[in-house]
Amino acid sequence: MQAKKQLQKHQRNTSNNSIYRIPVVVHIIHDGEDEGKGLNLSDETIKTLIKNVNDDFRRKSGTRGHNTHPSGVDTQIEFHLAQISPEGLPTTGIRRIDYNKLLDSLGREGIEGYRTAGYWNPEQYFNIWFSRFSRGFLGRAEFPETDLPGIPQPTEKIEEDGIFINSTYFMEGEEGPYGLGRTLTHEIGHFLGLLHVWGIKSNCENDDYCDDTPLVSGPHGSCSGSTPLACNGEPAMIENYMDYSDDACMNIFTKDQMVRMRTVLEHSPRRKTLTTSPGLIRSDIGANTVKTYPNPALETLNVEFGLNVLGLSHEWILYNLQGQIIQRFTFVAKHQMVFNLPLVASKVLILKIQGPALNTTQKIMIGN
Repeated sequence: MQAKKQLQKHQRNTSNNSIYRIPVVVHIIHDGEDEGKGLNLSDETIKTLIKNVNDDFRRKSGTRGHNTHPSGVDTQIEFHLAQISPEGLPTTGIRRIDYNKLLDSLGREGIEGYRTAGYWNPEQYFNIWFSRFSRGFLGRAEFPETDLPGIPQPTEKIEEDGIFINSTYFMEGEEGPYGLGRTLTHEIGHFLGLLHVWGIKSNCENDDYCDDTPLVSGPHGSCSGSTPLACNGEPAMIENYMDYSDDACMNIFTKDQMVRMRTVLEHSPRRKTLTTSPGLIRSDIGANTVKTYPNPALETLNVEFGLNVLGLSHEWILYNLQGQIIQRFTFVAKHQMVFNLPLVASKVLILKIQGPALNTTQKIMIGN
């Protein structure tokens, strides 16, 4: 009863009309194969898996993620490969790491080595590692820090925050019940605070703290044949992403599950900051344009550059109204930058930024 009241409180305090966009960085740990071969999954494979996840989370019509179940919802949560790296430069959001070089440099195997090999700040990026694991291991996620009931103690090591996926199920030519990417959807559910539909232990005395997912005694597998029963004798929701059903069976998140995930995104440390991360271009700035603010400015000027400008050398020139140059230098454009303004008596300056992808002139007011 206490857990139900707590979820109702969060439901009242949770925004249901905002679409949250999360920047993803994928770390592919491979055996030195060419891209697209073996464990070195192709960019296209990764993009397809991310698309499938978004179809699932958005309950997109015409896809496997769509359902007509009365409890099914569009969570209004999306995942996008990062556009901007931690250094402020353009990125595909996909990193490739040779497992053999990893062993040479670290002398350790498995998840511990992968974490140390590279991660991006989990307060700004959702880290996903793809690598080879033993058959039977599909994936694993770190839980968030939250006051929602049932959540295990989350990791305190920032480099361990993210999810791990077994690449072998997505290699070229691989066939089986887990190739549609629902493991990714399932583990992201854990990452955002969802439990398995049977709770922590496999019996009818445990719960996932979501009233609209029927209580079940344990996981399910294939969805062929008759539908198994929940603890109350009604049909079990084997289509739920937080069961162990085959990928082809899964296609539903419920309203209570949505509330839990959105609550985590709005209140949990290292989750709520993902929704405002600079890893995605969130402003209305064009690919070949620049945005400056505030104007009027005092001591500094904030500048945001479009995607096609990033990583290129440009020249910054400030003139007074008499045409005299009072500041001039070159710089490499990053997505978000802060420039110090010179101390001048003039209340109006002319800023010119020029380079291979940008040539613009703006009037900058100085003072309050």
